Amino acid sequence: MKNEKGIVELPPLALIGEEIGKARRKRRMTTLQVSQKTRIPERYICCVEAGDFASLPAKPFVFGFTRTICGLLELDADAYIPVIRSEMAKPQTSEPSIPTPVSKTRPVLRR
Repeated sequence: MKNEKGIVELPPLALIGEEIGKARRKRRMTTLQVSQKTRIPERYICCVEAGDFASLPAKPFVFGFTRTICGLLELDADAYIPVIRSEMAKPQTSEPSIPTPVSKTRPVLRR
């Protein structure tokens, strides 16, 4: 999204993920190290840092993972959780892309 001045603004979830990623890099940790210390799968660490909270298993995991990662990185999770909760409560603006089935019946083969 661009604001009136033409500057690109990130959505709130992306900003949170970016802040978490910066904090990790500031501590010179890799996503694998965070995964090993928190016991959260690395792919979910990457989702959190990308602001892709919708790819996490369920809302309780979103909040739990965020709190655990923030605890390790010494960030204030209580500042992020309300923003994440409100953003996830918003209805999805785009429809999920579900492929349309080509045919439900098999063609009849004749001999």
